[in-house]
Amino acid sequence: MQPSESQPSIPEPTEARVRAHNAALAKRLWDAISLSDASAIHELLAEDVRWEAPSGGSLPRLSHGPDGVFDYLLKAGELAEELTLDLLEIYESPTGAAVRYRTRARSGTRELDTEVVVLLTIEDGLITHAVSLPRDAQANVAFWSST
Repeated sequence: MQPSESQPSIPEPTEARVRAHNAALAKRLWDAISLSDASAIHELLAEDVRWEAPSGGSLPRLSHGPDGVFDYLLKAGELAEELTLDLLEIYESPTGAAVRYRTRARSGTRELDTEVVVLLTIEDGLITHAVSLPRDAQANVAFWSST
């Protein structure tokens, strides 16, 4: 069946549009995390999302599903006496986005100050996979292992 002239064809999204959408989705995730907005975080994550992070102690290295990811993020905020996350840049691609930010945390006499890049895989408008890559992975693991 061929489309008739009365049926407009729906254009395929251009790469530029997809990239812009992915960047906007990454920014929405950042904003939701900053506000600890569980419902907004859940809206952006696929049901089978996987979140990988080099951590330690009571922070899991792998979290599954929106609830698991939210619990991981919440626990990180609870473990540090002080935690500041500063957004530096968002990069986009046709298949996802990357969020680069600075983490500064303190717990007792221990301190952490490192940049982190989180690589996001985006499929069908939802985040399906995230990998957190701290610049100083050893310091990151040492800090979270001792909290």
